[in-house]
Amino acid sequence: MNDLATLAVSAFRSVHTRDAAEQREAGSNFQQLIRGALLALSSPSAIVWFAAVGGALIAQSDLKGWEATASFLTGFFVAGVVWTCGICFVARQGGKVFGAKALSLCYFASAALFAFFAWQVVTSGYRTLILGL
Repeated sequence: MNDLATLAVSAFRSVHTRDAAEQREAGSNFQQLIRGALLALSSPSAIVWFAAVGGALIAQSDLKGWEATASFLTGFFVAGVVWTCGICFVARQGGKVFGAKALSLCYFASAALFAFFAWQVVTSGYRTLILGL
């Protein structure tokens, strides 16, 4: 929930920051990459998803031995990294093509989604843990 709320606040702030120079002050591209990677790795939902989906696929497959399992997990991981890089590339190109106004709208939409999901996590937890529903 904390990750979602942090992302929502960051995205809402980005709506008002249209100057690319101000965004660059947050750090170099490498620093931004490290921040994004650490945020992704710290996400409990990403860890659970990787364990659940990867574990279920391995359990249902006919993988024999550590080599086959390691190859599968490497491919699974590489595919996730390629997908993430592809989405980032498309988002960056879209920002260049459509301009700052469209980028601000995307930031606003992202912020609204993150805030909505954070609210869902809080209310679901409250109903389940406190009210026992």
